[in-house]
Amino acid sequence: AAAFVHLVRYALLIINRTMLLNPWLAAAPNTAMVAISVIRTALADGPRRSTGFSAGGAKCSVRPQRG
Repeated sequence: AAAFVHLVRYALLIINRTMLLNPWLAAAPNTAMVAISVIRTALADGPRRSTGFSAGGAKCSVRPQRG
């Protein structure tokens, strides 16, 4: 679906070089691409669970320095 919307967007960009499109029509494929991307990301990730790890993968604790 995303490839098809990308193809439509590209076609509209070519058409827009020769004549001015309605702004709503020109913005529709971009909006659709963002919506498809958000939906695919939400479906791919699934529900997230807290594991006690930070985003970098390190445990969230303070270690004493040696020294």
